[in-house]
Amino acid sequence: MPTATGADLAAVLHQRADELEDACADLGDAEAASRPNDGAWCVREQLSHLYGDDRDTFLAGIQRVLIEGVPELEVTPGITHYTADRREIAFPALVAAVCGQYRAIGEIAARLTDEEIGARVRIELLKDTPFGATPTMGEWLVAIADMHVPGHIAQIRETREALGA
Repeated sequence: MPTATGADLAAVLHQRADELEDACADLGDAEAASRPNDGAWCVREQLSHLYGDDRDTFLAGIQRVLIEGVPELEVTPGITHYTADRREIAFPALVAAVCGQYRAIGEIAARLTDEEIGARVRIELLKDTPFGATPTMGEWLVAIADMHVPGHIAQIRETREALGA
């Protein structure tokens, strides 16, 4: 599987942040907090999930691998991280924080060396994907940029459509 360059990864991550901003544009606080049906996430939950836990964001995990040499990331699917604190954040600020995180990940990606892009990290969540349980950092960033974020952007758009927002 070919590995993307840091510049390629950065461009896609920046594009995803733009798409996310577009998907959330002109959405009010009430609509952002409304669920289209039982069991579905509201837009705020989608964004909170994309941001990650305040103590362990996606950005922080990538930095731990690159700076501290952490060999494994524990990524648990399906957690919204939608806390009381997140409910109180103004919606535009939440959108800006999430988009800012993915742009920051893009900036990191742009500076990665070939060795860093090729470094392996254990992420058990990916065991059933084409990347396997020990993707390279480049593959992890591709999974984030091409699978994870676009899926949530699509869900945000579907939620907006269902709410008529």
